[in-house]
Amino acid sequence: MISYYHMRVFPKQEYDDRYERLRSSMADMDTIIAYNPNNVTWLTGFLGTVYTKRYAAFASGTAFPRAIFNIDQGISMVAVGGEEDAIKEETFIDDIITHYPHKRIDAIIDALIDKKAKKVGIDLGEYESITVNEFNILKDRLSKHDIELVDATNMLRNLKLIKSDRELEKIRVATDIQNRAFSKFFASISKGMSEVEITRAMFDAQFDAGSTEIGVAVPWTHPGYAFFRRQYPDRVMRDQDLQWIDGGAVYHGYSSDYDMIYVFGEPTDKHKRTYKIMQDVFKEGIEYFKPNRRIIDIADDVRRVMKKHDATNPLEPEIFIGHSLGYNMVEEPYLASWSDADLTLKPNMAFAAEWFVATEYGPILYEENFIVRDDTIEMISSGYKIEGDVISIK
Repeated sequence: MISYYHMRVFPKQEYDDRYERLRSSMADMDTIIAYNPNNVTWLTGFLGTVYTKRYAAFASGTAFPRAIFNIDQGISMVAVGGEEDAIKEETFIDDIITHYPHKRIDAIIDALIDKKAKKVGIDLGEYESITVNEFNILKDRLSKHDIELVDATNMLRNLKLIKSDRELEKIRVATDIQNRAFSKFFASISKGMSEVEITRAMFDAQFDAGSTEIGVAVPWTHPGYAFFRRQYPDRVMRDQDLQWIDGGAVYHGYSSDYDMIYVFGEPTDKHKRTYKIMQDVFKEGIEYFKPNRRIIDIADDVRRVMKKHDATNPLEPEIFIGHSLGYNMVEEPYLASWSDADLTLKPNMAFAAEWFVATEYGPILYEENFIVRDDTIEMISSGYKIEGDVISIK
């Protein structure tokens, strides 16, 4: 089996192309500093440990490197001493600035002064980014050198939103792995298993199907009082239990993300009715996802479809209809009624379409993965949900 540790995800040309796009988007900024691991990876290709995704507040806060891009001098990384070899193996970066764990701010300030930075963009708005305390210290100390910090979150999000052909291929493979993983998963589960055992079965299926790192497996069994809750080790699957599971296999850092709904034993009329409403709403709603349409207009159309089918949207009068796909399984910007007015479906976007439906079993999502082409959207997840019946696990 081929090992992908310290294997560069893309050729150097991929990053050179990104830097050209970045330069043309920086306006009056001369430097960008990325704290968010997603942005660091996009700028550098450094994946590091998978735990930076799952335990981000701990691992990234203490160890994950930061990236600095200067419009004239190019890309650098600021990292804890000891990471140089991994960075050299996983990236094409020569300028690696190391520091002791408690000296990161000093190293960043020295690097920005050395690069003669004056207006520095930083990813303030990401879910995981610089802490308030570190930002205030950094801003105060940089101001003494006439260096200004400005928010570059949206600029970086918009750049990541449009994927290169190489990125789309990674996402396509990750989704195909999840397609195969679901087949393996359904052949391995049965009544009498706990939610923890169900979770393990999905992880096993993902690795068996080719996932190159830990993905996502989130099972949810009715009744659903909370969504995305932890797995219950004593919740054992019984006859006519309805279960939803979110699966996201990963391929060289890029994620898939879609779900399946199934019943243990023979589905009842109630199961079939619940599933059909969700199925009909999705089949009709997805028809409004057209290239170059505004996301807020698509969201309005999906809301109307839900009302037409008497499906309850628990977020009414707002609605969430999906998210971008990439290095993070759920990657911003979110697709919703509150999206920026100028956000549209653009060619080379990869996204997951999904929305909540309040059912007799609790709120449930119905989700598939897509790539935007010039004149259509291409479904890359298995898609049989759109035509098939609710799955029965005998």
